[in-house]
Formats: sequence, C-alpha cells, structure tokens
Amino acid sequence: SNVYLGVDVTAGECWMFGVAVASNSGESDYSYGTATQTMDLSLTTVLPYVSYQPSDNTSLWGVAGFGSGELDTTVVGASNDVSDLSANITMVGGRQHLTSTGRLDLALRADAAVASIETDSGAGAADGLMADVNRIRAGLEGSFTTDTGQGGTLSPFGQVSLRSDGGDGDTGTGIEISGGVRMASDVFTLEVRGRTLAMHSADDYKESGFSLMATLNPSASATGVSVTLAPRWGADAQASDMLWQDTVSVNPMQSYGVMTGFGNDGSTKSMETKIGYGMLVGQERYLLTPFVDLAVSDSQRQELLVGATLRQMIRGKANLDVSFALGRVEERTGENDGKIGLNATLRF
Repeated sequence: SNVYLGVDVTAGECWMFGVAVASNSGESDYSYGTATQTMDLSLTTVLPYVSYQPSDNTSLWGVAGFGSGELDTTVVGASNDVSDLSANITMVGGRQHLTSTGRLDLALRADAAVASIETDSGAGAADGLMADVNRIRAGLEGSFTTDTGQGGTLSPFGQVSLRSDGGDGDTGTGIEISGGVRMASDVFTLEVRGRTLAMHSADDYKESGFSLMATLNPSASATGVSVTLAPRWGADAQASDMLWQDTVSVNPMQSYGVMTGFGNDGSTKSMETKIGYGMLVGQERYLLTPFVDLAVSDSQRQELLVGATLRQMIRGKANLDVSFALGRVEERTGENDGKIGLNATLRF
C-alpha cells in the first residue's frame, strides 16, 4: 500500500520547488519445501524536488529521496528478526530543444538515477541486506505534427537513446528505441506506443513493450458517453519517460508519479476497458464522470473498479480535480482483495 502527499510552488517564471512525503508498506510470503516465511516492510520517504525552465526550449529537474523504516521477517524455528531499513534515491534530468523545421521538432534529452535500499548490519535474517540500481540515459527525440482536416491531427514521435544500467541485477549498455503515433480528432483519439532495447550488453537481457489507447467521446465537451480501450503487450512502453511525468494510465487510480522503478517488468499482456458518462454539475463549473473500469492480464489477474472523477471546468485561483474508486482484485490463485483509491489535485 502506498500513500503520497506533496506540495509545490512556482517562484518567478523559471523555478518550481516542492516536497513530497511517501509512506509505503508491503508483505511477501515465500517457501522452500515445507518451510514458509514472511517478510513485512514499512518505509517513509521524504522527496524534495525542483525544476528549472529558463525558456520554452530548455528544462532541468531533479529529485532526492531519503527514507527510513523497518523490515520484519519470520525465521523458521526461531523468533522474528527485525532490522532498521533505509533508502536513498537521486534523479536528475533535462531537455534541450534543438530545432524546428516546419512541423518537425528535435530535442536532446537525458536523465540519470541512483537508488539504494538496505538494512542495518548484523547476524540476523533481516540484517545486512542491500540492493542498489543506477541508470544513465541520453538521446535524441523528435516529433512531427500534420493536420488531417476537419480539426484532426496526426503526430508521429520517437526517441533513440544510449542507456547504461548498473548496480544489482542486469547491467550493461544498450540502445533504447521508443516511439509511436498519436491521431486526434474532435471525437476520437488513438495513441500507439512502443519501446524496445535494440541491443544490450547483458547476456540474454531483453526488454520491449507495445501499448495502444483508443478513446471515443462523441461530445467535444467530454460530456455524455466515453469509451477507452487500452491493450498492452510486453514491458512498459512508457518507460522512456517514466522518471518525471504525471499520470499516463487511463486508469485514474494508477499513477507512475516520479518513479516506478528500473528494469524489465516481465513479458505480459493486458487489456483495460473504461466506460464513463460525463455530466456538467454545479452550474456547469464541474464535470462529473461516473465510470466502470475493467483490467485483465494474461497472469489471470482481473481488476474491476467502479468510481467517479470530478474535474473543474471553469478555472480560477484555486482548482480541484478528484478521482475516487472502489474495486475488487482477483488473482490467479483465486484470492480476492478489495481496493480503494482516492486521487486529489489542488492547484492555487
């Protein structure tokens, strides 16, 4: 379970400063033969961050994280072992626009990140555990936009980057290629994305993904019925941007936030379908959209959400957007778990 709370403020025309606090807890079970053990952890992290954008062509950002908590693990034939847990993360990145030739835009982009987590040293089962990962990536991105008539646009985009992975796990250098195309009109939007490692020096290491998102909303004001289909194959197709971005999933309860992790998330297939109905409320100042969201993956995991989003249509000095959902998650083991999510953004 994860809870995040943050606030940021702009200073002048170029700077933005903020800080977030994250509270994370989790439990894992593992077995060997007839012996079964569990591991519980809790971690609270403070994440100050900053961005600097002196012009529309140049942007720089950075975030640092400092966390502490506790790890508790059972020990077969003995009492539980508990150890203090600490974590650190540092990420920096930037983008420099190079040129615009007609409808073609080119830019340089780079980011670097280091993360570590460890327990205090000692002789117990929960002591002296450590994991470190790091990544450096730099590349060239480009996009091209053309009008298709009647208010529609077609926008191919892509990025080629040199990537270096280090630390625990698969390490080495490689070339990462990501890209796609976005087609938009007044009532229909289709976005196709793909990402792959064209080469990587680590033995037998592969990473690729493909995603598609189609949204139909006959009303230009987002009222009425809307339908979204989002299939995905392979690893995360968004990972070339994952270090610094807002929500990108069609599921309002899923947010990549500042960092989702490094490396491959495994080969999988999934399909997410969302149906909503938007209506103006509060003297047409807000758009209320009840929705039903169903996600199914080839790991036999099924998630059903029922909820609503409230978006402020007439912007003022203070603007509030809220998403709320209740749901059910069914695993391939037959286990069922409840799910509740609340996502609120206040800008002032």
